[in-house]
Amino acid sequence: MSWRVITYRLPSEPSRHRVAVWRELRRLGAVALQQGTWAVPDAEPFAAGVAQVVEAIKAAGGQPVVLAVAGDQASVAQLEGLFTTQREAEWAEFISDCGKYEAELAAKGYPWARQ
Repeated sequence: MSWRVITYRLPSEPSRHRVAVWRELRRLGAVALQQGTWAVPDAEPFAAGVAQVVEAIKAAGGQPVVLAVAGDQASVAQLEGLFTTQREAEWAEFISDCGKYEAELAAKGYPWARQ
């Protein structure tokens, strides 16, 4: 598997541009490597999101750089590990919240809700 690393600079003001880019990268499932540097698998489901992020950075007066990471098995393995760890943490949070929602629905008297 290969990866795309997105690094960028944005003007400090207005901050809404940095927040919008950050949110889009999180929505995309990108892994934060450091401030302003993220990685995503180089696969079709991510391509449109990467293009959208690049355009948002440019529109905000920023400077995006997208790099390909392939062939360096140690780096690829490290990125895969970070990506997997992040997805597992998101699923664990989702699953832990399911119990809260089921309890809330049961308390409201929905007969199909588990307690």
